[in-house]
Amino acid sequence: MATLVAIVAPASPAMIGLQRHGNTRLLRSALVAPEFQSCGIGLRLTEQLLERATNDGVEGFVPLTSTASEFVARSFGFCETSRGVFETQLAESSRMEAAAPYV
Repeated sequence: MATLVAIVAPASPAMIGLQRHGNTRLLRSALVAPEFQSCGIGLRLTEQLLERATNDGVEGFVPLTSTASEFVARSFGFCETSRGVFETQLAESSRMEAAAPYV
């Protein structure tokens, strides 16, 4: 079963999470309250989460987004790919059913 790990910013209403699938993580649940958007909070939280997971030995990350593909690619170097590439690894995810392409 997949596990969701989240980091919450203590001084602002923001959070981001990773869902564990073996040694691959599905990047999801990046939320920043409207009044705190465009301040870099989401970027910093994502950087911290990716760094922490990498230091813990995670080998692969899969961001799943329908609204932030350009941001994710530009900020973290991910590129869009076919769902089929990760379908087996991420089959347990509840988001797989109606999700956007992987970026």
